[in-house]
Amino acid sequence: GICAKFLMYPALINCTNINWFHSWPVEALHEVALKFLLEEKDMGTDDRHDLANVCATVHLSAVETSFKMQAKIKRYNYVTPTTYLDLVKGYLVLLGQKREEIGSQKEKLSNGLHK
Repeated sequence: GICAKFLMYPALINCTNINWFHSWPVEALHEVALKFLLEEKDMGTDDRHDLANVCATVHLSAVETSFKMQAKIKRYNYVTPTTYLDLVKGYLVLLGQKREEIGSQKEKLSNGLHK
């Protein structure tokens, strides 16, 4: 049976991913992004909501584009909830890096003006 085939060819199991998750509704995407964005102290409430909407829109656009790519060139690109979490976390990392960069440049400019 099939169990015997799996024993003969373990790569069938080892190299297989199963997607157990269904797509999240836009409201869930928004709420998840808001949860992560609440950790940002220097961001206003309206900015958080706007950014959460942008994150949800980008994710849904990636899902739609993946379906189009699958239909057109028969190539799969999986956009999962984990991908969405990585998007939001990646944005926050980039935001932190840019804030440090700008703070450093501001300090250099300020020091240069005071000399």
